[in-house]
Amino acid sequence: SSAASDVYKRQSWKDASIYHIMIDWFYIKEAGSCTDLYKFCGGSFESIMRGLDYIQDMGFNTILLTPIIDNTDKVFDGMSSFHGYWPRNFS
Repeated sequence: SSAASDVYKRQSWKDASIYHIMIDWFYIKEAGSCTDLYKFCGGSFESIMRGLDYIQDMGFNTILLTPIIDNTDKVFDGMSSFHGYWPRNFS
């Protein structure tokens, strides 16, 4: 039994209140600074860390992040690949 699986067994997921974060859209630094949600807006891990109190104050105790992968640079139908669901390469 690995340490990671022991932690998983102890975690009470039935009591988790999960806040899903699209990393790119979370905690925009300036109000109105992201006017086109089809393009990269600039969210970051630092922004998420600064927003943890906000999330906890809303009653959430767990966060779920969009995939952390190397996205393609291509644009599809006017949308950039900011969200983590258009991987460049799975291997």
